[in-house]
Amino acid sequence: MTTPRKKLTPNELTFVSICFKNIRIDLLKPTQVDFLKSIKSQFEYDGMLSAKQIQALKNIKLSSDVAIRNKAIAKGGLNSVQRDADRIDQKLNTIYNPIGR
Repeated sequence: MTTPRKKLTPNELTFVSICFKNIRIDLLKPTQVDFLKSIKSQFEYDGMLSAKQIQALKNIKLSSDVAIRNKAIAKGGLNSVQRDADRIDQKLNTIYNPIGR
């Protein structure tokens, strides 16, 4: 059973437009690309989506974001190895340790 398509709330409309703008198709699986194109064409037709389509769009956006993050980590753009204790020490050092020691 499919959920009925409905007009989107302003928040949903903003989310959907951000998704269509920011999802990187080149980082998705072929089935995700096909599904995204299908959702986009249905949305462009009448501006309505079902709750399941919005949830699927969230999942596709998550996949895209994770792939973008992994690509940035691989290039050295993000430091994913830094531990919480190291971050805390670094913050405490900037506050409590005088400069020039």
